[in-house]
Amino acid sequence: MINVVAEIGINFKGNILIAENLIHEAMAAGCWGVKFQFRSSDNFYNSKFEIGDELIANEINKNNLNISQIKRLQTLSHKLGLKFGLSFFRLSDMFFLFNQFDFNNLDFIKIPSSECLNKPLVDSAIRFSDKVMVSIGGHSFDNFLNIFSEEQYKKLIVLHCVSNYPVSLGSQNLARIDLIKKRYIPGYSSHDYDYEVCILALAKNIKWLERHLTIDKGGNSLDDSSSSNFFELKKICDFAKNYEKIFIEYEPNSNQGEILNMQNLGTSIYAVKDVCAGEQIHLADHQIKAPRLGLSVGEFLTDYINKPLFYKIKAGEALTEKHFTRDEHLIQSVHLEFCNKKFISLPVRLHDIENISKLISINNYEFHLSFSEALEIDVNKAILFIESDKSYSIHLPDYLPGNKIFDPISSNLDIQKISKLIIENVELFASVIQEKTGKSVPIIGSFSQTSGRCIREFFEILKSNFLEKRKFDYYPQWLPMKAWYFGGCFELGVFNNEESIDLIKELNFDICLDICHLILSANSAGINYRDWMHRLLPYTKHMHLADARGFDAEGLHFGSGEFGSYTEILSHSSAKVIEVWQGHHSNAYGFRKAILDLYRINNE
Repeated sequence: MINVVAEIGINFKGNILIAENLIHEAMAAGCWGVKFQFRSSDNFYNSKFEIGDELIANEINKNNLNISQIKRLQTLSHKLGLKFGLSFFRLSDMFFLFNQFDFNNLDFIKIPSSECLNKPLVDSAIRFSDKVMVSIGGHSFDNFLNIFSEEQYKKLIVLHCVSNYPVSLGSQNLARIDLIKKRYIPGYSSHDYDYEVCILALAKNIKWLERHLTIDKGGNSLDDSSSSNFFELKKICDFAKNYEKIFIEYEPNSNQGEILNMQNLGTSIYAVKDVCAGEQIHLADHQIKAPRLGLSVGEFLTDYINKPLFYKIKAGEALTEKHFTRDEHLIQSVHLEFCNKKFISLPVRLHDIENISKLISINNYEFHLSFSEALEIDVNKAILFIESDKSYSIHLPDYLPGNKIFDPISSNLDIQKISKLIIENVELFASVIQEKTGKSVPIIGSFSQTSGRCIREFFEILKSNFLEKRKFDYYPQWLPMKAWYFGGCFELGVFNNEESIDLIKELNFDICLDICHLILSANSAGINYRDWMHRLLPYTKHMHLADARGFDAEGLHFGSGEFGSYTEILSHSSAKVIEVWQGHHSNAYGFRKAILDLYRINNE
């Protein structure tokens, strides 16, 4: 874990409101904590006759904080979930503060480079705090090591830095970090003009990173030119947060976005005529087409050439590994009874519901509509597939034409317009289903776009401007922090974090709990997913069910991921839609396997 500290220091121009704004920016960027400087009086300088003294003295005096201001900034920081620390230059300043301020409220102490050899100051800091950072810019590491080599100093957080303001590119000497981490907890305090150096420093396996934060990189404060604005700091925090994921291979297999891209961009073998069981496949008798719904040419030539088919392949059908393997996943009446008792549901498309419902005749199905289906749905034709004794739900599309994301409350009027058109068509379809079955038809959607709103504002607008105005039950689904949209990975910030859980409870949202997304989002946040699950279950009216692992492996078969016990989930009264990856292929092989797995797990 790499923690980022935003050094606000003397960048708030003596304005406490600017200081508070910078604290908010540090929180939004993803920082671990914020740091200011403290001097007990405005006569810190004995004289102002040397070069630069007067300029520096004026800046320090202008930005000096009194006790009440420190308490105010510390309270705000803790309210926002940030740690709060101070830099000290003199022992007298430290004693002065702690005689009037509860030092337990100070989360860490920083000793600046100019005082890094001040042993009495460092020793006192260690007595007052169990987290002490020391920058050693402008000094020899050997000199520092000679003074602080004893065992009591091994927990010091020692930050390499170059004490220029700013540091020009090429003067960073990051190799010094290798020496530091042999003896101390390593870090980097950046005064760089180029913020990207911070990202390079992460490769040295540092544990701490300090970067100055300013409202204006071109401002006239002394530290502005060696600072980052919000956008740069957020980029630094994003890299720090994901550093281990970038370098460590958590998942040996392709991620979900890659799998989707290989399917959409790749080709596979399609039969041009019926080929009976027992016969061999010859590439000359087949076509190579996209998308890759079956075996690629490479896979076929490597593993299946000269092998006879176990099952017949029909003209126009993609050749898959299942055509060569005995299918032992046969659904029997006991499995169907289990599905109906546990309200198991299957996702279907308009073009495959007839086939899937014949293969697996259960009581619950969920229509997963693409945007083209949702925009052009033929209700009179679609209703022919609806059985009056079944129950149905509808999943809204995630995508819109033009590589846009579905969002009926978007600030972009074009996105809002087409999203609402989809809503109208889906509700018409739902009305017809409801009339034929006499049962309610819940509608599930990924409401993932904030349009720049804070989370609370997003939740309030979604509830009041959309959900409460609809005549059907809408269940927003729980989301991952990284979503596979358009074959790429996009960061999401709602329905996937602690604040969302609090707002779901406060505003009494009914949701669809997606178990895959729950595991992925909790892992991304460093949380035990079962803690979140227990807080969300009281608001869960619908479920999407598959296993998951790590940060991006979703849609896994039950038992191959991290979920563990399914007892509590299977006992829940909501419909549970099986969403194993590509479960509908090869005569719903994946769905059949998933049902058998769940049945076995339930009876173990």
